[in-house]
Amino acid sequence: MGDALITLERIGPSHCWVARISGRDGRYDLEREFLSGVRDYTRANPARTRGVRTTYTLRDGEVYEICAPRSWTRADRYYVRVRGGVPARIPAEEVAEIFPCPGPAKV
Repeated sequence: MGDALITLERIGPSHCWVARISGRDGRYDLEREFLSGVRDYTRANPARTRGVRTTYTLRDGEVYEICAPRSWTRADRYYVRVRGGVPARIPAEEVAEIFPCPGPAKV
């Protein structure tokens, strides 16, 4: 239906990020494509440790992993699925169902 926008704020030395999940990966478990967002510094403090906001466009029907800093030492990592232009959190188990591990090779 439509894309969704999500805005994350940098807190301290941590950086926020959004990655579109496209399948399974043998090394990192999930294959990810990290998105480039649009940064806004208008509310940033002089050191740019707070207030730097990054807005990402999430495509409808896609699944994303998001890392959103909550403090200088903690970040919230979670999965989102966009349906009808609305992003909704989903559990890791649902991501595993959407992108199942490949089975053994058939001979």
